Parts: sequence; C-alpha cells; structure tokens
Amino acid sequence: NHNQFQTNLFCHQNYCCFDFFVLFPYIETMHLRIFRVFIIIITFLYHSTAFSKTIESQNFNQRYLSNYFSALVSYENGDNELAIKYFDSTRSILRDYPSYLNQYISSLVLENKVKEAINQIKLFGSKNKVNNFQTNLLLIVDALKNKKFNKAKTYLLDMERVLIPSSYEQVIYQILKSYNQLFLDKKVHEIKNYGKFSKILIAFQHCYLDDPETSNYFADLLDLDEGDYSRYLFFYLSNLISKKEFNATKMVSNKIEPITSTLLILQAKNWIDKKNFDNFQEIFSCNSENDILAEIFFLISNLYSSQDDYTMSNFYLSLSNYLNPKFKFNLSLASENLYLMNKESELKKLIKIFNDKDDVYYWYRIKKEFEILKQTTGKKKSLAFLNSEFKNLKFKSPKIYFDLGNI
Repeated sequence: NHNQFQTNLFCHQNYCCFDFFVLFPYIETMHLRIFRVFIIIITFLYHSTAFSKTIESQNFNQRYLSNYFSALVSYENGDNELAIKYFDSTRSILRDYPSYLNQYISSLVLENKVKEAINQIKLFGSKNKVNNFQTNLLLIVDALKNKKFNKAKTYLLDMERVLIPSSYEQVIYQILKSYNQLFLDKKVHEIKNYGKFSKILIAFQHCYLDDPETSNYFADLLDLDEGDYSRYLFFYLSNLISKKEFNATKMVSNKIEPITSTLLILQAKNWIDKKNFDNFQEIFSCNSENDILAEIFFLISNLYSSQDDYTMSNFYLSLSNYLNPKFKFNLSLASENLYLMNKESELKKLIKIFNDKDDVYYWYRIKKEFEILKQTTGKKKSLAFLNSEFKNLKFKSPKIYFDLGNI
C-alpha cells in the first residue's frame, strides 16, 4: 500500500535526504558480488561448451571470453572506465547475451556517457527485444529530453510490465508517469502518497505550470519538521527572482545563516549579495522540462546516497547531469560519494569543474583537495597547499574563516 510509505528526513553531507528504507519499507539491498560473478562465470562456461559444438555458426574465441570476464570483474570492482574498454571489445558477445547488456549500460552511465548508453540500447534493441527497468528508464529519459512525451508514454507502458510490486523502481515509475502526464496535459497530475516526498514533487509541478502560489509551496517545504529541507530555499529564491520580486528576495537572503547553511544556499546568498540575479535562471528554470526532471533525479540520487549506495546514487546523478548540465553544483554530491568510495583519482578529476568564479564551491574544491593531500602526502604539505590557496582566494566569507579555524 503506497499510502504506507512515509519519509524520515535527515541532513546528510549538506543535502536534503530521506531515510530510504522508511520510504520503501519492503526493500532490502544485498551486495553479493563474488556470488554474482561466480554464477556468471558458470553460466558463461556452460554456453562456451555449447559454442564448441557450433563453432562454425558462432563467432567466439578465448580472447572474447577473457575480455568479457575482465569486463565483469572491472564492473563489479567499480572500475567503469576499464569495464567499458573490455565491453567494447566484446560487443558481438553482448548481441548474443542480452542479459549481460545491463552491466555495459550501467558502466557507460556511471562514466557520464548517457547518450552513448542510449545509442547502444537502440542499436541493440533493433536486433533483440530487451525489456527491463534500466533500458526502459534510459529510453524514457531520451524521449523526455527530446520532448517526445507520447513516445515516453509507450516506454512507460513497457516499464510497467517489468515492475516489482512495492519496490523503489515502482515509485520511480509513478513519478515519471505523473510528470510525463504533467508535460502532456499542462495541469497538475496527482502523485500517490509518499508522505513529505510527495510535497516536493507537487511543488515542482506547480512551479512548472507557473502557478502564482508556487512560492507558498516551496515555503511550506521549508517549514516541515523532521528533516532539513533547506535546499528548497534555493528554488524559493529562484521563483521570487523570476517574478522580479527583488526586495523580497533580499529580505529572505539577509536571514540566511552565513556559516551553517549548505553550500547551495551560501552560493545563492553570494549571488544575491552581488546582485547576480541572472545566475539563478542560467542554471535552473521551472519552465524547462529537462531542468525539472534533473532535479527529480537528483532527489533520487540523494535517496541512494543516504543509504550508502553510492554507485546507484552516481547513476541517477549522471542522469540528472545529462538532463541539466548547467546545474554543475549538484556534482558536489558525486564528489562526496567518490570520496566515501575512496576513488581519489576520479574525485580529483571531478572537482576540477568548480573554478574561482564559483566562490563557495571553489572553496569546497580546495577543501577536498586538501583532504586528499593530507591522506596521501601528510599534514605538512597539505597545510602548505591550503595556506597558498587561501592567500589567492578572491572570495573570503565567514564560512571560509570558520572552516579554517576547524582544520
């Protein structure tokens, strides 16, 4: 019963997050990597025996087998870049084994190659009928991104046929279905009761429709108990600015706590203080279907991160970034995930996206680089780096001085 789904929010890594298992009480996540690889190997060895009997009709050899096993191991170890390399060398096997397509597609998405993943699904689907949640999800994303809402409706019907009752996939399906109807009908489409989670989804529907009461919906989120909904202050301010209510915007901004507020809210305050109001609309607009959907996928990514499923969190964050790459600040969640996964090389590469024009997020990048240096080179060299970077900072806020005092 979806009405039983309730949310329990708490602050996690400066983001608004839900207790995933309270929202979806019937979900249990198990990581049986060794067992899964073992089963795949046994299955593959069985089929390789069958291949030996029909060698003339099957283009298969030991090199493909070795590369494919390497792809599976790399995928299970979270080395998506290497997994893609091996998957690419065994595409002929992928055509014969549709059940193994998911790992390849997941690796592409996790490497932020969403468009390539969609193209591979379309290419594969032209010769094979593949109908599972992940492939349908990406085809729906592709259709929605290109404003082909009727086509998305068809893919949603395919997705519905493979759903597991009372699962997180069913909830995601319901969300996508409601928003697709919103885009088609241009009117609010009710969402099943997922507690406070539904309030967020409804707020963005009203925002998309340019409802005069939109600010009130976001304001209601800020007043909710049992959780940190401060992220939605950004969208509240953005909506005020879109209505050119600059005085009200300034009044709200003046009440923002300059030290304990989240990165996004501090960045918003910084823009308002500098009267850079256009920056809000440059990264997010409620008039854009893609921007709205990107925020929904960011919320889903947050749900996974709050339950320490960082791989799935980054999967949905990649979809979010694909739909709205302008909102690069969202990638700070991916950097937190990578940091907790001890993927330093990927983390260092990712945070380069934040530059000195980003003020608050540039300081966030410096702190992350300091933490990495501290772990790899020791405290002395890392402090020398931090001191040098601080001297060159153009933007110095109370938050920065507070952070320095606590290092």
